[in-house]
Amino acid sequence: MRCFETEAELVALIDGKVARARELAVHAHLETCATCRQRAETWSELVPLMRRLAPSPPSPMQARRMEIEIERLLRTRAPARREAPARAFAWAGLTAAVAIALVFGWRVRGDREAVRLRVDVVTVEGVARIGAKEVGQGGRLDGPGELSVDARGSVSLAVADASLKIQGPAGLALGGDRAHVALRLDRGALAASVAHRDPGTTFVVSTRDGRVEVRGTRFFVAADDAGTSVSVEEGRVAVFSRAGEERSVGKGERIALGAKGFTPWPVPPVRTVAPGLTSVDRDVRPCTSRAAGCEVARQARQAMRVGNAARALHLIEGALDGGDGCEGTPGSSSCGDELRYLRAETMRQQGRLGDAVAAYKALDHRGAPAAMRQNAFYAAAQLEQRMGRAAAARADFESALAAASAGALREESMLGAMDSAAAEGDTPGARSLAVRYLDAFPSGLGAARARALAAGSAGSPGPAR
Repeated sequence: MRCFETEAELVALIDGKVARARELAVHAHLETCATCRQRAETWSELVPLMRRLAPSPPSPMQARRMEIEIERLLRTRAPARREAPARAFAWAGLTAAVAIALVFGWRVRGDREAVRLRVDVVTVEGVARIGAKEVGQGGRLDGPGELSVDARGSVSLAVADASLKIQGPAGLALGGDRAHVALRLDRGALAASVAHRDPGTTFVVSTRDGRVEVRGTRFFVAADDAGTSVSVEEGRVAVFSRAGEERSVGKGERIALGAKGFTPWPVPPVRTVAPGLTSVDRDVRPCTSRAAGCEVARQARQAMRVGNAARALHLIEGALDGGDGCEGTPGSSSCGDELRYLRAETMRQQGRLGDAVAAYKALDHRGAPAAMRQNAFYAAAQLEQRMGRAAAARADFESALAAASAGALREESMLGAMDSAAAEGDTPGARSLAVRYLDAFPSGLGAARARALAAGSAGSPGPAR
């Protein structure tokens, strides 16, 4: 590989997303090129820092409110834009570049030692090596490395608030930093106990068949030529195949995957697979506990952001229809309502407008937050306007007003009801709604057409969006 090809793979390498053959080629180049090794070290420090600075994505309700606010601003008359001199743009760009360089330079220097991965060797049985160097009990490993354990050996490690036990013959690559631990199990068995991780941090164990992501749990991973197996004793992990398919594995569950994706388990009796960890005869099934429901909602939002509405809907339907062996149901927490709201949003994204309307209206139940009910009725009314159902749209705009009379969508809902009445041909009703709107928003966005309706002027005002 050439230097520019290696540099293009560095971020994917940190995340454990490089194909096995390509990964070997990258490491082979890094061993012979000091410049690329320095770049790899720099990226391994910069990537976690930049990810910490990334803001949290908005919730579906926040995203909808932002869309509405953007539409509101677009309807107002924008002031004439002045052409800024080219010199001002040049100085602004230079100033921003200098500021970024200073900030990141300071952060990298200040956090270099803080984020570096530290691995403490707790116990060693048999022979274990990092590269050609033998590992001894009580030793310390800093930074990335390839740990190999002989056939009759085992090693216990302390890594970023996690306890690991590797049973030989095994090969384990250590990478990442304290906030984003990246382990790659090439062969052998790994038992892990991971303390609860802070938001935004990751702990990933990858094999040639896929990867396991955890936030805090006790689990067991084994990899050999036949494939990879994952068992969970406490908590819950997300398991991804090489193709990107995802399964959630909880307490007492196990899953297997190979080069072609997830595979069914055989049905052996319960057996001990590592000290303190057992495998059980139960396949992974969707869980609708509060924590699991919130995790599914997060995964669904992520799928929707990249335009994969079908995957998002599959995750949501699986969580809402499942529940065996889990505590609680989606309806018992706000996560359940969020899942149902996301279901409606995914149907809208897929163009299934009728199904989306029904899904939005299903959120009108006792205990649902008023803001969510208003959002749902308003979204349903917008879709009904698009489908030409003026009477139904008007009723839902009125329901949005009733759900939260002083809510954030009050003005939009009043305008929607007024325009729907006009489109329906109900002139007295449209006039009454126009007067009502002007009383509340005399200088509002729809004031001009409301005054026209209130005065009895003929016309066909367009729907407010």
